Amino acid sequence: ADAPGETRAIGVELPRLRTPADCSLAIERIADGIAKGTVDIEVAKVLIDAIQVRVKTIETQELEQRLAELEKAAASVELGGKHRRS
Repeated sequence: ADAPGETRAIGVELPRLRTPADCSLAIERIADGIAKGTVDIEVAKVLIDAIQVRVKTIETQELEQRLAELEKAAASVELGGKHRRS
């Protein structure tokens, strides 16, 4: 669960950053907060930088997982009547 005390301190309630879509929503909420005057521009810059790093981390983890699955599938494919060796 989100910590309400922490979200009030930055002037906007942010979702848990588990997916790129969560990160996109968080950036939208920060932008809305800037427009409404509830989020300081300097705080927003730091938050957006942190969210962008989180997106890259999530994407990297997803790519690593997909690559591992592809490598596993490729290892089981027969090539010329022989199983491929790693």
